[in-house]
Amino acid sequence: MKVENKPLYTVYEVMAILDCSLSKAYKVIQEMNAELKQRGYYIVAGKVNSQFFREKFKLSEVEVNTMIDIEVVKEKVKEIRSKSNANK
Repeated sequence: MKVENKPLYTVYEVMAILDCSLSKAYKVIQEMNAELKQRGYYIVAGKVNSQFFREKFKLSEVEVNTMIDIEVVKEKVKEIRSKSNANK
């Protein structure tokens, strides 16, 4: 399954697209959402408008879909959560 036609990308999808850490993905989303909020848009914490994200990184939907697979993202989420639970 690909991320086609998704209105918002989650932090895990941003992490997979940018091949970055979870904390960096949150920071990118936070910065983009601050810009959107300043422009008068409603935002959702931990998610970013997919069209705005693609425009900022100059990526097409096709490019993003070749970069990310939802199943891979789900596996990364499980891995991160299991590490987080192990540290508690």
